[in-house]
Amino acid sequence: MLLFNRFCTSITSRFWLLAISLWFTVSFRCQAQATPCDSEDVFTVVEAQPRFPGGEAALYNYLQSTVIYPESARKAGVKGRVFVTFVVRKDGQLTDVATVLGLHPACDEEALRVVRAMPRWKPGQQSGCSVHVKFNIPISFGVPDAFRPKK
Repeated sequence: MLLFNRFCTSITSRFWLLAISLWFTVSFRCQAQATPCDSEDVFTVVEAQPRFPGGEAALYNYLQSTVIYPESARKAGVKGRVFVTFVVRKDGQLTDVATVLGLHPACDEEALRVVRAMPRWKPGQQSGCSVHVKFNIPISFGVPDAFRPKK
């Protein structure tokens, strides 16, 4: 009987120790999880993508009216697309502007200039909160723009 009592006490103690340690682990993990509203992470996939003011058609109208085909690239017969990446911040500001795939140094610089001059965007949304989102766009030089939205 004494052996049985020690065994039961031992099992009961182990159970309570395990239960308490699990409770502390879960409660501290729950407190440590940040909501997307508090996050400074840069998302690549979100529930609602960032948007240029006026939408996609306005973005391509802006690009068409703002991009200047560099004379050095025109003389060299360079045609193609420059793919630019940037981060749309929570306040709509564009930062971390860089080329992902360049074409010609003059075209790359022009594409970066145009993106840096863009107005603030409507930020991306995740769980109802504005978040930082990485975004990529192609900018065409001397070729018909296959990425233009259909009317």
